[in-house]
Amino acid sequence: MPCNYKKYPANWKQIRAQILERAGHECEWCGVRDRSIGFRENGVFVELAQSKSSAGMECENAALDGHKVIEIVLTIAHLGTPHADGTPGDKRDKMDVRPENLAALCQRCHLVFDADEHAQNASITRAKKLRAVARDAGQLELSLVT
Repeated sequence: MPCNYKKYPANWKQIRAQILERAGHECEWCGVRDRSIGFRENGVFVELAQSKSSAGMECENAALDGHKVIEIVLTIAHLGTPHADGTPGDKRDKMDVRPENLAALCQRCHLVFDADEHAQNASITRAKKLRAVARDAGQLELSLVT
């Protein structure tokens, strides 16, 4: 999903770099290294190279064996951590850049963390597409007035 940087603070790149540094450039949940090359097997990442530039025959062999070779890219997740005063946090608030509210996660861990939002957005998108197909076919939409 593309990142809309208008929702983030102007110094987001510096904040992101600080969180990656704090995490040692590893996913804070599963430990995979940023920019490493490999594949997942039964949910476990098998590292073949530490970077694209050091990738060699192992990657080609893995691909020939039917593995989907990927590059790990760490992202910064907003966790929705409660504030010090007890007020709830909101993981959709991209301006909340408290260090305890941010975590460096690989794509897989970040997708799992946001799975509920992705499912909700997919449901909304499917419903919009169904309404558009019905409208394009000439079907009128019924609105209830109470």
